[in-house]
Amino acid sequence: MTLFPNTKACAAIGLFFSTVIGTRVDEKPPLSLNVVAHSQGGDRDSYQWQHQCPQVGSLVPQTNDRLSTMDEFLASREFLEESALRMSHAIRINTTSTDEMRSLLGDDHAWDHMTAFHKYLEKTFPLIHKKLKLKRVNKHGLVYTWQGTDTSLKPVVLVAHQDVVPVKMDTEDWKYPPFEGHWDGSYVWGRGSTDCKNTLIASLEAVEELLGAKFIPKRTVILSFGFDEEISGTQGAKTIVADLLGAYGEKGMAVVIDEGPGIMRSWSGSVAAFPAVSEKGYLDVEISVNMQAGHSSLPPPDNSITVMAEIVSLLHSRQHGISLDKDNPVSQTIFCAAQNDINMEDQDWSAVVLADQGKVALTELAAKIVKDHPEIAGFFSTTQSIGVIHGGWKVNVVPGNTKILINHRIIPGSSVKDVKAHIEKIVREYAKGNYPNGRSIVVNAWNEDLVQANQSITLKARPGAIEPSSVSPFSVDRVTPYGVLQGTTYAQYGSNLSFMAPLLMPANTDSRHYRQLSDHIFRFNPSKDMNDPTDDVSGFHGAHRVNERVNMLGHVHAVQWYSLFLRNMDNASIA
Repeated sequence: MTLFPNTKACAAIGLFFSTVIGTRVDEKPPLSLNVVAHSQGGDRDSYQWQHQCPQVGSLVPQTNDRLSTMDEFLASREFLEESALRMSHAIRINTTSTDEMRSLLGDDHAWDHMTAFHKYLEKTFPLIHKKLKLKRVNKHGLVYTWQGTDTSLKPVVLVAHQDVVPVKMDTEDWKYPPFEGHWDGSYVWGRGSTDCKNTLIASLEAVEELLGAKFIPKRTVILSFGFDEEISGTQGAKTIVADLLGAYGEKGMAVVIDEGPGIMRSWSGSVAAFPAVSEKGYLDVEISVNMQAGHSSLPPPDNSITVMAEIVSLLHSRQHGISLDKDNPVSQTIFCAAQNDINMEDQDWSAVVLADQGKVALTELAAKIVKDHPEIAGFFSTTQSIGVIHGGWKVNVVPGNTKILINHRIIPGSSVKDVKAHIEKIVREYAKGNYPNGRSIVVNAWNEDLVQANQSITLKARPGAIEPSSVSPFSVDRVTPYGVLQGTTYAQYGSNLSFMAPLLMPANTDSRHYRQLSDHIFRFNPSKDMNDPTDDVSGFHGAHRVNERVNMLGHVHAVQWYSLFLRNMDNASIA
């Protein structure tokens, strides 16, 4: 089946469209959403879906002369050139975070390199630093508050992170040096250009231009920038959220927008938008095997490496199965694609119809999809990745200890407890089956204080485990944050966009820490250059790899999107 876009971190789709006539800002009529049907022709239009995926239309905010002038400037080549220079200079400032910094507080000197980035932002966005309240949380977390005139309205939060992943010292594979910020007329190249100094700079540019146009928001706007997202966000986003909870309370935000999937081309060739309405859970597990060490001239039947090799083989052969149910928003992704993607092949459409009618189980449908496209299996299962192994230190010494680290991304409907039980079952069965009759090996499971002994296998959950998130509402039966997000995206991209659908985020972002602040959390990158076939978030333009780069026309579209979204939310009847 060919339902999903070609990407490791995004899948397939459908939702969106309606038109609201712009008026003067001072009139401020209430915002409304209109559901619009997308015709596919023939039997497809006549079929009545049980799992409906309505699309709302283009949502255009009210305007005035200043805002119209601003919008024209944002669409100009002059603004694109200026924005490219801002991005270039932002990339030149190395804001790398490393695993060794995970437990270091913000006032540790290891974080001092963030200060240069803060000074750059102060210089580059003077109106923001004059008009907005800036609070530094844990020294390097930046929280900008643009106070609205109506305190009864919950704020909008735009989230990004300042830090970037490390670059290997050997950079010969980079087309341009990773911290040069090279601008070639189309792209700005360098580390952090798509993850995610692009969304950070774009949101600041949108607010700076709105301030220049004398826009006064009713709804408070918060820009929240952590500094350690790439190492789990415990010093940045986590401390920022604790501060915001103290000020606004639980569920005190109307909506949170963070980095995530965005606008991409599906296998069928249709361009669609995919905000992630949920993200998978996370668990790192450490398995240690302790055996008797000794001289290699008289080796025992087993040692820690051979035992670990067998355990790894078992874990690899008994991975978590494919499943799909209503808890996983990918089920809605599939129904949306079938209802709105005019390029979907007939046999694929018919298969989804059978699932819609309950004649085929969702898991069976998912299995068919994964059979055709195994690279997207992670949307339908808990994944495990054995990423680190340590064992032995000298060739003529029998190794006494071997350790592995396994990363898990947990599917909605499962849990941290389920994953731990899965691992423990495999390990205990191995120990019982291979060490009978006195050749005992002890399994120590999840007892963090237990001292490891010889002839033992120890299972530990490392810090940072989180459950799969709840699913943010994606109804458009009334004015909702998701509906505003939909309408804004159509206002920005118009007929270039075939549909929008909710999606599952297979990775984790700083949004993991924001769950207490809002029920409406969307992970979405609004950047897209429709005329550049390589500008597709499914490829992430080298994020975490070599030759990371951002398409600057797509980036400017993101600036325009943030400006539209803030104005639309300002006029939305959402408490």
